[in-house]
Amino acid sequence: MSEWPQGTGRRILDIVDSTNAEGKRLAGGLTEPTWIFAKRQTSGRGRLGRAWFSFPGNLCASLALPLKDPANAPQRGFVAGLALRDAIIEQTGRPGRIELKWPNDLLINGGKLAGILLESVSGREAAHLVIGFGVNLAHAPTIVGLEKGKPKPVCLVGETGMLIAPEDFITALAQSYMKREEQYCREGFDSIRRQWLACAAGLGEKVVFRLPDREIHGIFSSIDQSGNALVQGGSGKVSVAAADMIFEKGVSDAPGN
Repeated sequence: MSEWPQGTGRRILDIVDSTNAEGKRLAGGLTEPTWIFAKRQTSGRGRLGRAWFSFPGNLCASLALPLKDPANAPQRGFVAGLALRDAIIEQTGRPGRIELKWPNDLLINGGKLAGILLESVSGREAAHLVIGFGVNLAHAPTIVGLEKGKPKPVCLVGETGMLIAPEDFITALAQSYMKREEQYCREGFDSIRRQWLACAAGLGEKVVFRLPDREIHGIFSSIDQSGNALVQGGSGKVSVAAADMIFEKGVSDAPGN
């Protein structure tokens, strides 16, 4: 069993509105990376303020991370994605088809297993980034009228037959995040970027990037040094900083390189 990483704090709560909200409330008083883990979350959130359904046996956790380089905060989403993938592989022993969907989802066998939410906190003393992780370990929500091209929610026990307790998974995730953070600090974002692209869902496939005021259709070709998606369309290559990425023909059969 993994041990809790040294130099990393941990706060365990029976119930909270949102681990990200709690991380933001605590951030100003933290001097070390600190995980907030809740057994129950009443008002979980995903990207764009969407509700995140929190079922018993699933993971609800956030990492409040002091930042020396706030401008590079979005790059931590890719660090977090790789760390989450590492933890799942380490806990299940089954690499299988575990892909990372831009910008912040993790897929297993083509279904959405987890989501990551990044929120920045600026204070007088220091800046923090709160990284929220929601992982369907035991249960997956049923989405009525799921849009074509969006992955269906799935759970880990349903896809692998392995039921992992959130208390065990959070320790594995804390360890894997520490290792990926050390890689990022030592080697820079390019190393993270290359390894993220090696397990990216939909790379080289036709996708739609949905923005509030328009849609961009094209081939998902890469991500740049800022983590923006690069899409090749009829008018050339376009950089997309934030959007929903929807697969035109469903999830790709294999990750790109």
